Amino acid sequence: MRSLLPQFAASGIWLAALGSLSGAGTPPPPSASTAKPTATPAPAQFIGRLTLVRYDLPIAFSDGYAPTHQTVRHKDGDEEIAWPDFTLNGRPIFRGKSEEQIPLKLRQGGEANSPFQLPTDDVVQPGNHWLRAIDWRRGLRHIYTADDTARTANSGATMTGRYELWLFPIFIQGEGGPAVKNVELKVGNTIIYKQAGPWRSLTLLLPQNEPGKPYTLSVDGRAPVTFQAGLQPVKPGNPREVLVPINLAVPGDGPKISVRNLTTPEEFPNAKEWAADVAVLKKPLPPTVPYDRGSGIHRYLSAEVPVSPLTLYAAALPHGMSSGFFKKGTDPEAYAKMLAAQNYDTVFEPVTSLPAPIDAESFEKRGAALARNNVRFGLQYDNNWTRPDFQHPNLAIFAHTLPDWHAPLYRSLSLAAQRFARLPNFAGFCVGSNNAGYAADLYSALPHPATPWGEAMVTFLNTPQPRVPRAPSLGAPEQRFEQPVKTEAEFTKYVDRYETSYQQYGYFAEAVRSVNPRFVFTTGSFGSAPSAGARGGWPWASLPGRTMNEGMAVQQAFDANETHAAKPLHCVALADRLRSYFPKKITWGLLDNHYFLYGREAWQRACALLLTRGVQGVGTNFLAHQEGDGAHPVTVAAQTEMNAWMHKFGGVYARTEPMATIGIFYGHLQAVQRRVLTAENPSEEELLQASHEGKVAEDAVPLPRGGLAGARHYLPGITPRSSALLDESHPARRPRPAGLELELGLRTDASFAKVHRPRRAHPRR
Repeated sequence: MRSLLPQFAASGIWLAALGSLSGAGTPPPPSASTAKPTATPAPAQFIGRLTLVRYDLPIAFSDGYAPTHQTVRHKDGDEEIAWPDFTLNGRPIFRGKSEEQIPLKLRQGGEANSPFQLPTDDVVQPGNHWLRAIDWRRGLRHIYTADDTARTANSGATMTGRYELWLFPIFIQGEGGPAVKNVELKVGNTIIYKQAGPWRSLTLLLPQNEPGKPYTLSVDGRAPVTFQAGLQPVKPGNPREVLVPINLAVPGDGPKISVRNLTTPEEFPNAKEWAADVAVLKKPLPPTVPYDRGSGIHRYLSAEVPVSPLTLYAAALPHGMSSGFFKKGTDPEAYAKMLAAQNYDTVFEPVTSLPAPIDAESFEKRGAALARNNVRFGLQYDNNWTRPDFQHPNLAIFAHTLPDWHAPLYRSLSLAAQRFARLPNFAGFCVGSNNAGYAADLYSALPHPATPWGEAMVTFLNTPQPRVPRAPSLGAPEQRFEQPVKTEAEFTKYVDRYETSYQQYGYFAEAVRSVNPRFVFTTGSFGSAPSAGARGGWPWASLPGRTMNEGMAVQQAFDANETHAAKPLHCVALADRLRSYFPKKITWGLLDNHYFLYGREAWQRACALLLTRGVQGVGTNFLAHQEGDGAHPVTVAAQTEMNAWMHKFGGVYARTEPMATIGIFYGHLQAVQRRVLTAENPSEEELLQASHEGKVAEDAVPLPRGGLAGARHYLPGITPRSSALLDESHPARRPRPAGLELELGLRTDASFAKVHRPRRAHPRR
């Protein structure tokens, strides 16, 4: 039945308005000279749709946002199912119903900006289950919580939001006839359930109890038993949802009465979906898409045997950071021929769904077309804005602490690898592009259901009110949950602990490697936190590259070009840093040609500089097309030309060990003890106070005002001869134009002076 609460609320507003009018006296009678007042409609209220759901009855194929579980149902009779008396902010709720529609105050500013519980939050008891309606931004609103046994819906433009609270079934059963009677359940001194019975069994659906406040149950006047209900604390690194075990006997004379977890629900929650899966298992696998790669040794090139020790690839990235890749309606054969004509060896295609192999838009058919043209095929996997997803900038800490971001993602990746292992040219997976460092994505924005960083930190620090240490060198706290510490050692101890979360990339790599050791698993998230706009420092941009890449066979640097100053040394410096950690590991460099920011000469310089670092892969995230919408034939020609040159000579560079004439020290712990620098043209004083990384490179220092003549003393590992690659017109032969200190010697030619187009708005938002 639909709740009448919204109508009651509207009636209350109307009555209150009448009361205010009557208290103000009798209005004068209307006259010809008095204009009729215009009625002002009451402001719309935000309505929270609050639901009780059963933890043991999940909804099949949920997107991770509310609803995720089936709504509770009351059952009368000898085998009763019931739930206790709930309150919302001290007022009764869910009495005789499993769903309520309640007006909630939309929070803003200080009442909304913490990822953790605030005194102003709405609270459901028992269990201290809090929620907060937030007027987020751009007309979007949602309900937020960091409660690990509740879920909310994503943001929306309507004045409604969803919230569900998980209830855990506790089974009370008597021996023989109806022996369960006079049941009383308390939390502290508060009675939350009291019924006479009798029943053969009583299933109480209870929310997770608040720490230190267990449930106390008495049956038929016997001595009470005490128990916890819900989920056990999660172990960071290997988070799993494990029920608190309950297996108690109610003491006293008379029939035996047991209290225990309900191990299986009364009925299987997803019988229809299960039957469909069983039926599919009886059918043979669909045949592999037929294709003919011709005859001779040439047919093995690229698919099974690399063309060169240097891989030339194109990788789609999430968050609007790539373009030009396959889209619905594209002809797979024409697309494959285009990639082959531009001399690419491998392409990582974006994935939002996996159509059936026989579908016209299937990845199998696309992979077969690529195989016919000797192009390897990989996936930029799982671009869905669901909970969980592989593309989140906080993937590491979420997978480290939240069960639904850990094993389910591993399983999803493993199943995808098994499916596409049938293709001879399958390359593997690339995930991510942005990173959020040690903070929540969109650090300064209000909390959001898509970024459960608050929930992760509650688990990580094992407290409902986490306090994040802030180093003395970072100055005063910027967030209300930051806590200044007296020594740098206290701060770096916390940093070391947080960095263990980046080992999750190795965990996911194992899911792919266990299917086929030849498959790649890598990430585009080793960069400089482009989503936050940082220039290095705490808490966004200084990533633990060693921990992040130790479990991956292929390490990749991605130079997110937010400004012209990032060209082209950023990727060079990141690659150097990765190779300093693991000099023998395969290293790729993904050059950010954001909306074709590079012209022909600039692209050649960027590729040439990257080759001097001994990398085994050079990639791009923007594919140029010869014709059609957004055609860029000039870039097609430039990249085809450079790729052909790298195919011919790049293998030599890939087998070299670059020798640095000057060593540039990158101290990771020193970097995180400096603040983020966000100014485009900071003063020298600001540079000294901020992170020493800078935007240009995380382990390089800016060029001196003396020009390129001194470059060999400052650029990481670049010899005087290779430094001439920075500009076709070497300073010794031509005076350097003024104002190029931050442009790293790049000419202000047409390719460099293009208007920088902003990245698309974050799709998640």
